Amino acid sequence: MVESRTVAWAIFTVLYAIPTVYLAHIKLFWDDEFFTLYLSRTPSWHDLLRALATGADQHPPSFYYLTHLTTAVFGSSHVSVRLPAILGFWLLCICLYEIVRDLATPEWAVVAMFFPLSSEFYYYASEARGYGLVCGFAALALLSWLRSAANQKRAVYVPLLAVALAAAVASHYYAALVVIALALGEAVRTRYTKKIDWPIWIAFTGTCIPILAFLGTIRSARGYSGHFWAVPVWSNAIIFYPEEFGLGAFAVVGTLAIALSFRVIREKQIDESVATWRKPSWSPWQAAAICTLAALPVPTMLLAKVVTHGFTPRYCIFALVGVTVLLFYFISRFALRRSAATIGIVACVLIFLLQVRQFNSDYKYGREELNEDITALSSLPDAPIAVMEVSVAHRLSYYAPRRLASRVVFVADPNSSIAYLGQDTVDRGLLDLRPWFPIDIVRADSFLTDNRQFYAFGLTGQWSWLTFDLPKWGQTKLLARAEQGRLLFSVDDVRVSADPTVVQQQRALQSKMLFATLPQEGPSLCVLTMGQRNCP
Repeated sequence: MVESRTVAWAIFTVLYAIPTVYLAHIKLFWDDEFFTLYLSRTPSWHDLLRALATGADQHPPSFYYLTHLTTAVFGSSHVSVRLPAILGFWLLCICLYEIVRDLATPEWAVVAMFFPLSSEFYYYASEARGYGLVCGFAALALLSWLRSAANQKRAVYVPLLAVALAAAVASHYYAALVVIALALGEAVRTRYTKKIDWPIWIAFTGTCIPILAFLGTIRSARGYSGHFWAVPVWSNAIIFYPEEFGLGAFAVVGTLAIALSFRVIREKQIDESVATWRKPSWSPWQAAAICTLAALPVPTMLLAKVVTHGFTPRYCIFALVGVTVLLFYFISRFALRRSAATIGIVACVLIFLLQVRQFNSDYKYGREELNEDITALSSLPDAPIAVMEVSVAHRLSYYAPRRLASRVVFVADPNSSIAYLGQDTVDRGLLDLRPWFPIDIVRADSFLTDNRQFYAFGLTGQWSWLTFDLPKWGQTKLLARAEQGRLLFSVDDVRVSADPTVVQQQRALQSKMLFATLPQEGPSLCVLTMGQRNCP
């Protein structure tokens, strides 16, 4: 089976696609995915650029336009919005298979193909953001460079290298760092061959195309870095590896390889078929590129510290490519017995299935939790409901019937968010994106002037500052505490005053926002935009 590329691809595709598409279908959208959902529905390219010029989201415009095209072709559903990520992650695994097959053996190539499914990164295979695409295009870029450098079908792989690099950056700007690893590898190759390979160096410039095309948007986004939610901390560049690869898959495959390696070393006789199974060692330039790619969380952190001032592990997700190739190349050098690869395949598949089971449970629980919230809040007397958690506000606004959704308000105040939480990413971003988001987002001063009584609902924590100020605004009473820890307050006799001129301006602005054009009664926005069969 593993000797046949076609069979290996086919079996992987079936095992990957069925559970991944299912998970994409049952998973509710969450905060960042709502950005993808709403911004991909802007009426024109110019309108999309205007929205992104606010700096409230840092994904390139091309990613949103791709999602727009996908939903235009396949219709709007949870799966179609996530289809670019599903295909991108599939491309990642297929490219890893091809890379490890070239450097090691078909057996270990299959293990490498399944390994990302057993890591924490598998989550992004059904996440409507650019990270699945970044992984796929980064792996395609590495594969294209390796084969171009080996003089294999250069007419195909040199142009494909340029396209892959451009597509990776067009999916997420941080992917520009991938070219550092490839350029270093090519520089080592130049030193050894004493010849500059100009077509490859020219292909590397594909990285610059999206950056130059969207330079204005990038400059606007930098305005959000002052109080960004993900502050870069050096230790996160190291924590990236155990946290994101998952101790389960990493420990099982790593421990297995080490145990088998010692067993092989102790054996005095190795038959000729096993001894000749292993391929020659990789070249210095291949080693330089792959090792640098695996270590890219460190340059990513440096970039975050000096330039962008924002870092979270998924921003350097492309390091998955380097680490996977590095891991299975070295395992293949020590574990000479074919049975080791077979056990590795089984281990990765089992952990993958366990992950699918856990995600299935989590996503079903999320739906149940949403239904409980809708039922509880719908029974409240008529008054605005200030939802303290942005994720809950998004989901209620999109999935709840319009009678309830029209009462849901996200009260925003960037200054209070900075004072209590140390960041203003959520409040500032949502205020700026009101023309494109169908959620009632209101500045705190305007909301308190217009509402003498309201409810507040949600969790207290690092994403919610509202509970710090509720007692200052009026008579606050705890009405209920839900099983999942969310609190329901009533706030009466609100006594906050604000500048009448500012409040009047906010009212006028609010009347022009997208939320003001939506129906107050009827089915949810999900049903209106995706149809009943695609909604909980």
